[in-house]
Amino acid sequence: EAVAEMLQVTPGLRPGAALLLRTPWLRLARTPAPWQTVRGLYRNALLNVKESHFKKLVLRIAVEQLPVSHDHVRNVGAAFVALDKDNNGLLDVDEFVEGLRRFPDLLDAVQDPVSLFEAIDRNGSTFLDAMEFAAATLPPKLSRETRVLWNVFRAFDMNEDGFLTIDEVVDTSNLVDGCLLSPQQTVEYAKVLEAELASLRIAANANDVVEMSAADCARNMATGTWRRPIDFEEFYYLCAAPPGGDVFGKVVQKELFRFVLRYHGTDLHKVRTHDAPLRWPPADVSDAARGARSVHQLKGGLVAERER
Repeated sequence: EAVAEMLQVTPGLRPGAALLLRTPWLRLARTPAPWQTVRGLYRNALLNVKESHFKKLVLRIAVEQLPVSHDHVRNVGAAFVALDKDNNGLLDVDEFVEGLRRFPDLLDAVQDPVSLFEAIDRNGSTFLDAMEFAAATLPPKLSRETRVLWNVFRAFDMNEDGFLTIDEVVDTSNLVDGCLLSPQQTVEYAKVLEAELASLRIAANANDVVEMSAADCARNMATGTWRRPIDFEEFYYLCAAPPGGDVFGKVVQKELFRFVLRYHGTDLHKVRTHDAPLRWPPADVSDAARGARSVHQLKGGLVAERER
């Protein structure tokens, strides 16, 4: 019946999108909202919003690499459907804040829920799509897993030399976000990333990486002109060291792992010798603009068939 109505010759007699979404053919079945899961996702968002711009980029890439069968992707899908009252596949600020109000303890921890929404809204569209919500709510424990971080590192490492520079990070950011942001937003975000990584003495590009003696390294460190690329040990330290946690222990681990790899050829992270096929770059990245990935694609239909 719905198809017959859509195929009517006279445009004025065809049903609009709002009416079609109410037909049994397209209407989504409402399942009981998994509010405990939703609470955990909001809690993750409160933690992740405090991270640096570089770490938030890491979270977005990590989510892009997760299969649709992953627990986090499924949890986000169920929570998103529960929060998306108008079934349009997007969360507006009212739907987001209404969900947060169900958890007074979390609401008390947020000075301004609208500001939290705006911080998660990657492109300033005033709506959250499923991928923005999934990246913002990625469990911190998952985002610090060695295998997850290794796959993100490989996504950044475009020339596969085992090191990252600022240019590679910015290029990867453009690959992930470039078709979702305006040109001005892309340029502004690139400058923010460059400044953030430059403050950590990261090399801008391969030309900044020069072989130096130990004395030259010490002199350049003292004068503030020292730059270095990021190896995986440094990357793991930057991403996995919890704020306010045992930083000294992470530094010792980083240097120990680096020493053992360099002089004994043993990877204590145990990731370099077991490289699985990388889910990268995202299959829907192209020169053409892409729309937000709908959460309603996560179950059934051709997507499930393709995953099998």
